[in-house]
Amino acid sequence: MIAELKVGPQTLSDGAVSTARATKDATVATQDGHGRYLETAYRGNTFFLCNTQAVAFQAGVATTSVTGLVLSNPSTNTKNFALLQVAYQQVATTVGAVTLSYYTGAIATQTTVVTVGSTFVGKGGSSSATGSASCVFANAGIPIMPIYSNVNSSVTSQLGVPIIIDLGGSIVLSPGSAISVAATAGTSGISAFFWEELPL
Repeated sequence: MIAELKVGPQTLSDGAVSTARATKDATVATQDGHGRYLETAYRGNTFFLCNTQAVAFQAGVATTSVTGLVLSNPSTNTKNFALLQVAYQQVATTVGAVTLSYYTGAIATQTTVVTVGSTFVGKGGSSSATGSASCVFANAGIPIMPIYSNVNSSVTSQLGVPIIIDLGGSIVLSPGSAISVAATAGTSGISAFFWEELPL
C-alpha cells in the first residue's frame, strides 16, 4: 500500500478526514498534541515516589544495604515498571557522586516507608509498587549510571538546582527487582522517581 502525504500545513475543522502531512523533503511531519506523558497519566498508569525530607545517604552504591530512596517492584506483581524520570536535590556539600543502582532478589528488611502517589492527582488508581528510604537486599546493588556529582565541598552554590533526568522508559523494573538513588559518600539529599506501570 502506498501512503499519500500532503505537503504543507492544513486548516481543518473537527470531524474532517485528512491525509497525513509531509514536509518539502517528503518526510512525515508530526508534532505533540499534548504534553509528553499526558495520555499515560490520564489513564492512571503513572506514579511518583519522593522523599518527604532530606535523607542522610549511606555511603556505597554497590552494597546490600541502601539509605536514600528505593523503588521496589514486588516479586508477586503482575506489572513491569518503566522508569520515566528521576530527580535529585543535593542539600549537603559533601564531595561524592550520586548514582542509580539496581537490585534483584528478596528484600531482607524495609524501613522508613515512603508513600507512592498517582500523577493523576485526586483521580488515579493505586500503585503496586513499594517505596522506602532504607532497605537491605539479599544481593548487592549494581550501579547503572551517575546522576549527580559534587566535586567541591566549598561551593555551596552548586546545591541550588535540582537534577531532573528524563529516562524515557529506558530502564524497566520487572517483578522482584528494585532501583535506588544511592551515593558514594555520606551526603544528604532529596530524590524522586516517576514511572509507568505496564501489564506483563
